Amino acid sequence: MAKCELRIELDESNDSSTAFRGGETISGKVHVATSAAVQCRKLTVTTGWKTHGKGNVAKEDCHTMTVFEGNWDTGEVVSYPFEVRLGAWPPSYRGHYLNVDHFVEAAADIPWAFDPKTSIALTVRPHRVPMGSESQIISKTFRANNGAVVGLVMTLVLMAISCVFLPLLIVSVPLLLIGWMVYLVKVKLPQWLLGQVELTWQETEVRPGRVVQGALRIKPSRSIATNGITVGLTGTEICVSGHGSNRTTHRHAFFEHTWNIAEASTLQGGVWQDFSIEVPLQEDFPYSMSLPANDLVWQLQTRVDLPRWPDWYRREYLQVVPIQDTESSFDAALEMDDSPIEARTVNGNTLSAEQRTQPPPAGAPAITFAETMQMIQASGSDVDQIRQVVRAVASIQLSATLDVDRRLLYAGDEQAFMNRGETAWWVLAAGDAPAVRMTLFAPSRFTQIWTDGNRNGITGQLILLGYDSGEDRVRARWLG
Repeated sequence: MAKCELRIELDESNDSSTAFRGGETISGKVHVATSAAVQCRKLTVTTGWKTHGKGNVAKEDCHTMTVFEGNWDTGEVVSYPFEVRLGAWPPSYRGHYLNVDHFVEAAADIPWAFDPKTSIALTVRPHRVPMGSESQIISKTFRANNGAVVGLVMTLVLMAISCVFLPLLIVSVPLLLIGWMVYLVKVKLPQWLLGQVELTWQETEVRPGRVVQGALRIKPSRSIATNGITVGLTGTEICVSGHGSNRTTHRHAFFEHTWNIAEASTLQGGVWQDFSIEVPLQEDFPYSMSLPANDLVWQLQTRVDLPRWPDWYRREYLQVVPIQDTESSFDAALEMDDSPIEARTVNGNTLSAEQRTQPPPAGAPAITFAETMQMIQASGSDVDQIRQVVRAVASIQLSATLDVDRRLLYAGDEQAFMNRGETAWWVLAAGDAPAVRMTLFAPSRFTQIWTDGNRNGITGQLILLGYDSGEDRVRARWLG
């Protein structure tokens, strides 16, 4: 039996049931209760993350604080405050083969005894990609764009070795011929038939909720028929377990979808034909990750279906990321649907809450809550238009009338948008505004009022945060 027991208690402002932002500092106390005299080399509090699932475990300790060194007497009950920083990357993730968990752990180093430990699991959402973490996101890009070069280098090396070792030459020549035949059939023959092909993407590093745009240009030397042109998007967990000859790779495609870019047609010879590509990303898409033995990969596949001929296709790795730390312009901040108003900056300078909720300056055209809701309603199902409306008024304090529907006892993904001490509600715009559906984040002091009292026609001030296309709801923060 352990001579002491440890327990972690977070401060009230650090409720472990809500989501934390990556890199955030949390505070609390470590409580120690002893059943015998104990010598403690050191009592530490550590934050970190680790993976679990099909792949080998990857982990990292992010920040460690020593809160005590010395001796405890029998029956002693003591507490030690701590303040530690959470890891900025990777974010928490729950998948099929891959899971990423963040934690805060307290451990006592006891000589000649088992070291007592205790930990609390935390949910961490990234606010931005931290500088220095790019290698944990983009390593797959190199592998995708350099596969042909690597294959050529390996071929030359193998041929050089074969010239020295004749038996190896006898074995390697058939393998090389098979490899080049596959390359000829899958790459060169489609290129020969299609002629000149140009595929460009405006960006391959994009945030969830955005649209990936590209362009495909084809100029065949003669007229050719196609069965259609498609673009597919695949999200895959790739986890490696074991080592050496026991190494096993596990793959799970958690998202697969294909969009038709062009129907069956005939491409005219000698003429450039242009095809625009749009691939919408859902707001709840997980971020790209490249961790030791555990990857989350997004891939675009563009395909021209050629009848009675090998299809032409290209693959491109897509990096789904939060906004970069280097982006601090006001426009970039407003575009962040997952950026709470409290975190916004203008030209790198953090705005105070008072500055962010100031009414428009004198002489500026006023906008009302009702007019905003009318524009959102008029946008219909045009997600981009709705987001433009929300972004246009995102820094303005609006006077609103609402009907409260119900409280979300389990906020789920909405936890990433909640501040400490807030609760989430489903509400409807009311008064002279159309009944637009909303998710409202309100201070906990309103919980009892709205639970027991009249929940129709409540009036107060709010600011808009973004738009949830999955639930078709506008996100807002209630100021009272």
